[in-house]
Amino acid sequence: MRRMLVVVMLAGCVSQDQSDQRRLRDLCGLPANARVISWKGYPSQVGFGQREGLTLEGTFRPEREWSKGASGYRRMPWPTAVEAIRGFGRSASAPAWVLAATALRCETAGNDVLFAGRTRPCDTGPTPNDLIVCAVQPSGDVQAWVRSAY
Repeated sequence: MRRMLVVVMLAGCVSQDQSDQRRLRDLCGLPANARVISWKGYPSQVGFGQREGLTLEGTFRPEREWSKGASGYRRMPWPTAVEAIRGFGRSASAPAWVLAATALRCETAGNDVLFAGRTRPCDTGPTPNDLIVCAVQPSGDVQAWVRSAY
Protein backbone atom coordinates (compact mmCIF):
# COMPACT_ATOMS: atom_id res chain seq x y z
CA MET A 1 0.00 0.00 0.00
CA ARG A 2 2.80 2.41 0.88
CA ARG A 3 4.59 1.76 -2.44
CA MET A 4 1.41 2.40 -4.38
CA LEU A 5 0.95 5.71 -2.59
CA VAL A 6 4.52 6.74 -3.49
CA VAL A 7 3.98 5.78 -7.14
CA VAL A 8 0.73 7.75 -7.30
CA MET A 9 2.39 10.78 -5.72
CA LEU A 10 5.34 10.65 -8.11
CA ALA A 11 3.03 10.27 -11.11
CA GLY A 12 1.40 13.58 -10.12
CA CYS A 13 4.77 15.35 -10.21
CA VAL A 14 6.10 14.34 -13.62
CA SER A 15 7.49 16.86 -16.09
CA GLN A 16 4.85 18.79 -17.97
CA ASP A 17 7.07 19.72 -20.91
CA GLN A 18 5.63 17.29 -23.48
CA SER A 19 2.06 18.09 -22.50
CA ASP A 20 2.78 21.83 -22.55
CA GLN A 21 4.47 21.57 -25.95
CA ARG A 22 1.44 19.74 -27.34
CA ARG A 23 -0.92 22.42 -25.98
CA LEU A 24 1.26 25.24 -27.29
CA ARG A 25 1.27 23.68 -30.76
CA ASP A 26 -2.54 23.63 -30.60
CA LEU A 27 -2.77 27.22 -29.35
CA CYS A 28 -0.44 28.39 -32.12
CA GLY A 29 -2.23 26.43 -34.84
CA LEU A 30 0.85 24.31 -35.50
CA PRO A 31 0.73 20.72 -36.73
CA ALA A 32 1.54 17.91 -34.31
CA ASN A 33 4.72 17.14 -36.28
CA ALA A 34 6.18 20.65 -35.82
CA ARG A 35 9.62 19.94 -34.37
CA VAL A 36 10.70 21.54 -31.10
CA ILE A 37 13.91 23.53 -31.64
CA SER A 38 14.13 25.06 -28.18
CA TRP A 39 12.02 24.90 -25.03
CA LYS A 40 11.84 26.47 -21.60
CA GLY A 41 8.89 26.03 -19.25
CA TYR A 42 8.17 27.26 -15.74
CA PRO A 43 7.10 25.63 -13.59
CA SER A 44 8.26 22.45 -15.29
CA GLN A 45 6.61 20.21 -12.73
CA VAL A 46 3.25 20.28 -11.09
CA GLY A 47 1.83 18.35 -8.23
CA PHE A 48 -1.46 18.95 -6.55
CA GLY A 49 -1.22 22.75 -6.73
CA GLN A 50 -1.77 25.34 -9.40
CA ARG A 51 0.66 26.64 -12.00
CA GLU A 52 0.76 30.26 -10.98
CA GLY A 53 3.20 32.38 -12.92
CA LEU A 54 3.13 30.01 -15.90
CA THR A 55 5.80 30.91 -18.44
CA LEU A 56 6.39 28.87 -21.58
CA GLU A 57 8.81 29.71 -24.37
CA GLY A 58 9.49 27.55 -27.38
CA THR A 59 10.63 27.58 -30.94
CA PHE A 60 8.95 25.19 -33.36
CA ARG A 61 9.79 24.26 -36.94
CA PRO A 62 6.64 23.36 -38.88
CA GLU A 63 6.70 21.38 -42.12
CA ARG A 64 6.84 23.46 -45.30
CA GLU A 65 3.20 22.61 -46.10
CA TRP A 66 1.96 24.45 -42.99
CA SER A 67 -0.01 27.61 -43.75
CA LYS A 68 0.27 30.52 -41.34
CA GLY A 69 -2.68 32.27 -42.98
CA ALA A 70 -4.95 29.26 -42.48
CA SER A 71 -3.80 29.10 -38.85
CA GLY A 72 -5.00 32.61 -37.96
CA TYR A 73 -1.75 34.58 -38.20
CA ARG A 74 -1.82 38.25 -39.23
CA ARG A 75 0.82 39.92 -41.31
CA MET A 76 3.17 42.26 -39.52
CA PRO A 77 3.20 45.05 -38.61
CA TRP A 78 0.31 44.63 -36.17
CA PRO A 79 0.96 47.66 -33.95
CA THR A 80 -1.96 47.16 -31.52
CA ALA A 81 -0.86 43.60 -30.75
CA VAL A 82 2.70 44.78 -30.14
CA GLU A 83 1.30 47.42 -27.77
CA ALA A 84 -0.73 44.74 -25.93
CA ILE A 85 2.40 42.61 -25.55
CA ARG A 86 4.36 45.62 -24.34
CA GLY A 87 1.60 46.55 -21.86
CA PHE A 88 1.33 43.02 -20.51
CA GLY A 89 5.03 42.83 -19.78
CA ARG A 90 5.05 46.46 -18.64
CA SER A 91 8.25 46.96 -20.54
CA ALA A 92 9.33 49.74 -22.86
CA SER A 93 9.57 47.41 -25.85
CA ALA A 94 8.25 44.11 -27.12
CA PRO A 95 10.69 41.19 -27.39
CA ALA A 96 12.94 41.53 -30.45
CA TRP A 97 11.61 38.28 -31.93
CA VAL A 98 8.09 39.77 -31.98
CA LEU A 99 9.31 42.82 -33.88
CA ALA A 100 11.23 40.63 -36.34
CA ALA A 101 8.19 38.46 -37.10
CA THR A 102 6.66 38.26 -40.57
CA ALA A 103 3.30 37.15 -39.14
CA LEU A 104 1.85 37.10 -35.64
CA ARG A 105 -0.86 35.39 -33.67
CA CYS A 106 -1.56 37.12 -30.35
CA GLU A 107 -4.42 35.92 -28.18
CA THR A 108 -5.66 35.86 -24.62
CA ALA A 109 -7.76 33.24 -22.89
CA GLY A 110 -8.81 35.16 -19.78
CA ASN A 111 -8.18 32.15 -17.57
CA ASP A 112 -6.93 28.57 -17.83
CA VAL A 113 -4.65 29.67 -20.64
CA LEU A 114 -3.45 26.22 -21.71
CA PHE A 115 -6.89 24.65 -21.81
CA ALA A 116 -9.09 27.58 -22.80
CA GLY A 117 -12.25 26.75 -24.69
CA ARG A 118 -12.06 30.06 -26.53
CA THR A 119 -9.50 32.79 -27.00
CA ARG A 120 -9.72 36.32 -28.38
CA PRO A 121 -7.19 38.61 -30.05
CA CYS A 122 -4.92 40.22 -27.47
CA ASP A 123 -5.61 43.73 -28.70
CA THR A 124 -9.35 43.62 -27.97
CA GLY A 125 -10.92 44.31 -24.62
CA PRO A 126 -9.26 45.08 -21.29
CA THR A 127 -5.65 44.36 -20.36
CA PRO A 128 -5.34 40.58 -20.55
CA ASN A 129 -4.51 38.24 -17.63
CA ASP A 130 -2.53 36.00 -19.95
CA LEU A 131 -0.95 36.10 -23.39
CA ILE A 132 -0.41 33.54 -26.11
CA VAL A 133 2.03 34.95 -28.67
CA CYS A 134 3.10 32.98 -31.74
CA ALA A 135 5.41 34.73 -34.18
CA VAL A 136 6.60 33.43 -37.55
CA GLN A 137 10.25 34.34 -37.93
CA PRO A 138 11.91 35.08 -41.30
CA SER A 139 13.48 31.58 -41.09
CA GLY A 140 10.00 30.03 -41.03
CA ASP A 141 10.36 28.89 -37.41
CA VAL A 142 7.59 29.86 -35.01
CA GLN A 143 8.59 31.44 -31.72
CA ALA A 144 5.88 30.79 -29.13
CA TRP A 145 5.39 32.43 -25.76
CA VAL A 146 2.76 31.98 -23.06
CA ARG A 147 2.60 34.14 -19.94
CA SER A 148 0.11 34.06 -17.13
CA ALA A 149 -0.29 36.92 -14.68
CA TYR A 150 -2.29 34.85 -12.23
